[in-house]
Amino acid sequence: MKRKYITYLSCTVLACYAMIITSISPMILDISRTYQVDLATVGVLFTFLFIGLTVFVPVAGNLADRVGKKRVLNVSVIGLVLALFGFVKAPSFVVLCILSIFIGGFGGVTESMIGAFVHDINPEKPEYYVNMTQVFFGIGAIIGPLIAGQMLSKGFDWRIGYTVIGLFMAAAALVFLFSKGDGKKVSLDASEKGELRLSELIKSKVFILLCLAMFFYTGSEVGAWGWMCTYLEESFMFTADQSSVAVAFFWLALTLGRIFCGWLTTRFSTVGIVSFLAFSSAAFTLFSALVKSDAGIYGAVIAMGLAFSSQYPLILSYAGKVTGRSSGKVFSILTAFSGIGNMIVPFFMGVLGDFLGMRYAMILPALLFLLTGAIFVYFGKAPKNEFN
Repeated sequence: MKRKYITYLSCTVLACYAMIITSISPMILDISRTYQVDLATVGVLFTFLFIGLTVFVPVAGNLADRVGKKRVLNVSVIGLVLALFGFVKAPSFVVLCILSIFIGGFGGVTESMIGAFVHDINPEKPEYYVNMTQVFFGIGAIIGPLIAGQMLSKGFDWRIGYTVIGLFMAAAALVFLFSKGDGKKVSLDASEKGELRLSELIKSKVFILLCLAMFFYTGSEVGAWGWMCTYLEESFMFTADQSSVAVAFFWLALTLGRIFCGWLTTRFSTVGIVSFLAFSSAAFTLFSALVKSDAGIYGAVIAMGLAFSSQYPLILSYAGKVTGRSSGKVFSILTAFSGIGNMIVPFFMGVLGDFLGMRYAMILPALLFLLTGAIFVYFGKAPKNEFN
C-alpha cells in the first residue's frame, strides 16, 4: 500500500509539472505584451527551458545514484516551485529568461527522477508504472492550458493564472517532501553490482542507440505537435480556435494511448510495442503531410496522438531494464538527449517550413520515427545485455 501511495503521489507531482510547462503556450501573447517584446523574442523562453533541462538533468542523475533519488527529487520540486513563483514576479524579460532555465532544469530533473524512482520502487511491473507516470503527464498537459485559457478569457492577468497553477504544484510538492521512500530496487540494490560508470555507458552500443532513439522520438514528437497549429492554419486554412481544438484532440488521443499501452505492457514485450508505435507514428505523420481534407487531417492528428503515446516512457523503462542499475544516471542522460532533440528537430522543421512549406517539414519527423523503429527492431534481434 505504501509503495502504491508514493507511486501515485509521484505521478501527481509530474502531472502538476506538465500543467506548468504546457500552460506557457496560451500565455505567450500576454507575456509578450507585459514585457513589450515581439513573439519571435518571447519564443526563446522555450529554448531556455530546454537548455536548463539539458544542463541540470545529467548532473542530477549522477548525484541521485550516490545520495538517493528521493533526496534529489526533494530538492528539484522545491527548486521548481521557487523558480515558478519567481517567474511570475520577474521584473524584466531578461530575468524571465534566466528563471526559465531553472524551471526547465528543475522540471527536467523532476520528470527524469520520477521515472527512475517509480521504476525502482515497482520492480515487478516497471514498464507499466513508468508508462503510468506519462499518463499523468498527459492529463496535466490537458488540464493546464484549459485552466490558463479560462482565466485569460475571464480577464485575469497571466501572472495570476500561472500562480493558481503554481499552487497545485506547491501543494503536491509539500506532500511529496514529507513522504518516505528511498528509490532503491526491492529485488536488486545498485550497490550489489556497483555503480554504473559513465565510461561504461559511453562504450555501450545499446545505450548509444537508446540515446539516439530518445533524440529521434522526442524531437519528432515536439516538432510534430509544436508546428501542428502552424501547419493546420497554413495548409488547411484553420482558424486559431480550430487548430487549438485539433491539438486538444491530439493530447487526448496521446493520453488514452498511454493508458492502453499500460495494458499492452502486461502482455507484450517493450521492444515489440515501441517498434510498432514508432513505425505507426512514421506512417501517420507522413499521412498528415499528404492528406488534403479536413476530416482526413483530424483523423491523422488523432492517429498520431495514439501512435506517439508511450514511446517515451517505454524507451526509459527498457533502458532501466537492460542496464539493471544506476537508473538515475541512465534516465537523466536519456532525458538530456530528449532535451537536445527538442531543441534541434523543431528548429530544422521550421527551416524546412520556411523554404518548402510545412507539408514537407512534416516528412522529417516521419523519417526519424522510422529510425526509432529500426533501432528497436535491432534490439529485438540482438537482445544481449552488455551490463551483466
